[in-house]
Amino acid sequence: MKALLITSVFCLAVIVNLSGQATPQEMLNKAIYEEEVNGNLEEAMKLYLEIVDENSTDRTVTAEA
Repeated sequence: MKALLITSVFCLAVIVNLSGQATPQEMLNKAIYEEEVNGNLEEAMKLYLEIVDENSTDRTVTAEA
């Protein structure tokens, strides 16, 4: 019973951690919003560079960034 509880808590913690991470598409949308709506080019560039550096699986989003 104790092992089941520990396993359940661990799985829940992993799920919560993964759900908190932004997807590359969400990051791209935020970067575009910062650039076009807020006029914050500095923050937008940081986000674009982060997308390019950390995203190797979604090449479409990386290319757009």
